[in-house]
Amino acid sequence: MRSVNFVVLGEQTIANDFGKKGTVTDLTVYDRKESDIIRTWVVPNGFPEKIQPLLQAINIAEYVIFYVASLDRYTGEQILALDMLNKKNGILCHSYEVDETRLHSMIKGTVLQNYKKVDSPNIKEELVKLPSVSNDGPVQIVIDHSFDVKGVGTVIPDEVGGGDIITSDESLEVKNELEITFKQSPFYKENISENQMCLVSIGLQIKAAKFSSISPTRLILDKPVVCRKNEICLLVRPESTSVRVIGSGKIN
Repeated sequence: MRSVNFVVLGEQTIANDFGKKGTVTDLTVYDRKESDIIRTWVVPNGFPEKIQPLLQAINIAEYVIFYVASLDRYTGEQILALDMLNKKNGILCHSYEVDETRLHSMIKGTVLQNYKKVDSPNIKEELVKLPSVSNDGPVQIVIDHSFDVKGVGTVIPDEVGGGDIITSDESLEVKNELEITFKQSPFYKENISENQMCLVSIGLQIKAAKFSSISPTRLILDKPVVCRKNEICLLVRPESTSVRVIGSGKIN
């Protein structure tokens, strides 16, 4: 059985037309099975109030569906996150109210400029053309969340949580400290200093961290993360009153 995973950004209600609504947490999952393929659409329904669901939803996805309904700071944050996480494959469309020239200016120089531009009525037709993505190597099972089943109890023990990984992949490491090749977002204007706090996003894992060094960039985590060399991580400050994305970097 093949599978294709999408993230739906911008105007999220379009996901209702794609599949059956399933699990709802900070992320809402829709899915549809057709012949030998399962398509899944993930919506960061906690965004924009919280930026964490946006990062998790993007990390799950192989393809992006971005329906831009307005050009505001949150649209900018989504563009930044997609670009920094190198999500190269996607579909881009916009409502009639959006200034197309300004939108193209916002995505210029990012991975989004190569997304396929379509009119909104044609999104479903285009997304079924996207092929499934096969990943070789050891199996990795990423935990979304744990929950109670009536009459059974907790399905996964309390010490296991969202973002944890079940795998035999020996290239993965468990780390309490990270050194990264860091690139600050040009839109994040605040100074970064030692002992400053932030959140580190790696896959579904989001952990609080402190800058222990700026050059080279080193971070001390409050809880361990599972990662591999050269994996991309995103740094954010949820309390920032402007752009919340600080920047990104590869793990050394």
